[in-house]
Amino acid sequence: MAEKSVSHRDKRAFPRLYGSVQLRSRKQETSASETAIHTWLEGGLEEAGPTWRKPDPFMNFSVTGLKFEDQETCADGDVLLLEFSVPTSPKTFRCRSRVARVAILEGAAEDTYSGGGVESGTPPTHSIAVEFLDMPHDGREALSEFTLLIQGVLL
Repeated sequence: MAEKSVSHRDKRAFPRLYGSVQLRSRKQETSASETAIHTWLEGGLEEAGPTWRKPDPFMNFSVTGLKFEDQETCADGDVLLLEFSVPTSPKTFRCRSRVARVAILEGAAEDTYSGGGVESGTPPTHSIAVEFLDMPHDGREALSEFTLLIQGVLL
């Protein structure tokens, strides 16, 4: 009697791929007003606050979210402000995201946090997965075009 293997259909609306996403992120402060956040999302001036994190740009991405490696600076459910760009667009996009999952990287020491991100030379300790909130339409289009470019190269 032959055994059959069952493969389950991926339930994602968009494929996840690896590529270069230039990213800056920081945790949204609980004291930040919706007006200040909206102004920032629309390209307004930076306000004083925590420093921006800049993880390594090679990351897992889709039209609906990102997964990158960094220090543990956030927790499940936190809201992050994101500013990113992809190679298929000259524009930089801003949005908020919700942290879906924070997991320790295999072999990473949990006590290595220095607060500097990839630029500090401190290796990442965690994998951070986020889902986009209030993503502008042109940001989704840029991620979609980047997805199609990579898929075309892989075929």
